[in-house]
Amino acid sequence: NLFSNRMEGLTQAKYLISHSNGLLGDIFEDADQRRQNSGFSIAQSLKWQTYNGWIFRASAENTYRLPDQSEIFGDNIFIQPNLSLKPERSFNVNAGVAYSLKKYFKVELNSYYRNIKDMIRLKELTQFQANYQNIDNVSGFGFEIDAIVTPIDNLDVSGNLTYNGFRFRGSKDNLNQNEHFVDARVSNMPFYFGNANISYRFNKVFTQKDELNIYWNYHYVHQYYLDFIEKQYEPDGFLGLFGKSKVHTDRVIPVQ
Repeated sequence: NLFSNRMEGLTQAKYLISHSNGLLGDIFEDADQRRQNSGFSIAQSLKWQTYNGWIFRASAENTYRLPDQSEIFGDNIFIQPNLSLKPERSFNVNAGVAYSLKKYFKVELNSYYRNIKDMIRLKELTQFQANYQNIDNVSGFGFEIDAIVTPIDNLDVSGNLTYNGFRFRGSKDNLNQNEHFVDARVSNMPFYFGNANISYRFNKVFTQKDELNIYWNYHYVHQYYLDFIEKQYEPDGFLGLFGKSKVHTDRVIPVQ
C-alpha cells in the first residue's frame, strides 16, 4: 500500500503440483497409469484509486490450470478417463477502469489478453463417447462492461456485456491440423453474451424489519458454431455479430 492507500500492489508466486494414479482396464489387461503435474506461476497486479471516484487496475500473470477430477477421470459413461492430461499453460494480461458516483452510478470496463498452450478440450471419440485432451493452442482478447444505476432509492438497474475474441492457433490433434482453420474463432465456445437486471426493494411491508424484492432478469447468448469456420467465411458485421456463415452448416447453437 502506497500514497495513503491510493495505490495497492499484489505479488504472487505459486508452485502447483498434483499427482494422479489410476487403473485403466479393458477385456485384455489392466494398466496402472501415474502422472505428476507441476508448474511455477507468478503474477503482479496494481490498483490506483483516485479521490474523485476513478479506479484503474492492471495485472499480468504466467500461470497453470491443473486438470480437475472430472477431466482426468471422466464420468464412466459418456466421458472416458485420460490420466495423461497435462496442465494448461497461459500468459494473461488484464486492464480495467471503473468510475462510481456515490451510490447512484457505477460503470466498469475490463479488457484482457490470453495466450493458452495445451488447452484442455473435450474431443469426440465415437458418436456416444469423448474424453478431455490437451489439444489446442489459443490466443486472443476480450472485454466486458458492467454498469449499475440507482435512479431512485431502492431501484437498481444493472447490465453486463462480454465479448471474447479467442482464436485457434494450432492443434496437436492430427485430424484438426489444418492451416485453413488457423486464426478461426474457437469452436463450440460462446463469444458474445450479456445480461440485464431490474430490481426494486420494498421496506416495512408487513413489519418494521421485513423486505420485499421484485426483480426481472434477462440473459442473452449469441449464436456460435460447433465446428471451426474459416475466418474468411465468418459472419460479417461489427465483431462478427451480424449475418450468417458463408459456408452452409446446421451445426449451430442458436441464439438463446
